[in-house]
Amino acid sequence: MRSRVEREKRLHCTGLPPKGTLERPGLTLSWGKCILRRRGEMKRTSYLAFTLLVALAAVAVALEGCSAWPFGTSKEGLEEAIAEFRQAVQWEPGNAEAYRYLSLAYKLDGRLEDAIATYQKGTEANPEAGWPRVGLGKLYLEEDRVEEAIAEFKQAIELEPNNGEAYGYLSLAYKLDGRLEEAIEVYEEVVKVNPGRAWPYLGLGDLYMNQRDLEKAATEYQRAIALEPYNGETYDRIRLAYDSLSLAYRLDGRPEEAIKVCEEGAKVNPGRAWPYLGLGDLYMDQGNLEKAATEYQRAIALEPYLVYGYERLGKAYEAQGDIEAALVQYL
Repeated sequence: MRSRVEREKRLHCTGLPPKGTLERPGLTLSWGKCILRRRGEMKRTSYLAFTLLVALAAVAVALEGCSAWPFGTSKEGLEEAIAEFRQAVQWEPGNAEAYRYLSLAYKLDGRLEDAIATYQKGTEANPEAGWPRVGLGKLYLEEDRVEEAIAEFKQAIELEPNNGEAYGYLSLAYKLDGRLEEAIEVYEEVVKVNPGRAWPYLGLGDLYMNQRDLEKAATEYQRAIALEPYNGETYDRIRLAYDSLSLAYRLDGRPEEAIKVCEEGAKVNPGRAWPYLGLGDLYMDQGNLEKAATEYQRAIALEPYLVYGYERLGKAYEAQGDIEAALVQYL
């Protein structure tokens, strides 16, 4: 016989609390999320697989001493999720997660006005909190109600000046409305409030990429990396910036400048393969096959599982007439 603590821990992990016995919002949220997850899984699997999934879950619940598995159709499951989340909101009006999932459940049920009303009630119940206004603004964005979304994001920032999500969505709203300069100004303001964080610089870099100002984008991504050198997202974006800038020079017939960009990329990212792949491609364009092969070899040494690195090295050998060496790379 499991102890009460063990039983409650299992209910949280599985999201399968027995129907009618929920006494705390945390368990209610777990149960509602479980229903939503199962609804998504039914879309991705066959009916037979879903039936087996429900049957296995029913066995798990039965082992915990419950007599029934309270699952109906997709629509019924969604309605039950809504009921559970509404109960959680009543119990804890300040529970951001409850409002978020209740709003999501309404959206999935095609009841967008109810989803919006959920966050509106959240703002009334939590007048000093920024999260309900961010949630409301996001829904307005989905409905192309950009000005209303902007107003909510601004209000969230007034309430919580360090709310990064509010700043990010405010900038996105301006961007979607074609107001790129204002979108940039938002992130520049964030830098003043959060000078030691990388994400504002990532946002600025993305906006400069949209403007095709690749050099500025690369600069902002470099700043992000300097602040958070272990953030993989920053490296992915700076790679895009360097690759795009190098490609722009390459297409414009300025190969030397393209090479300099890749060399700079190698300095900034000494342990990554992509700058060397770029250099190899540029040397291939110039017909400098030995240098191209050398750069491809460097890329492979850094990332041995990079399949297209071997393919490019094989092409370099093939162009030099060394078919045997090329075949080794292709194999």
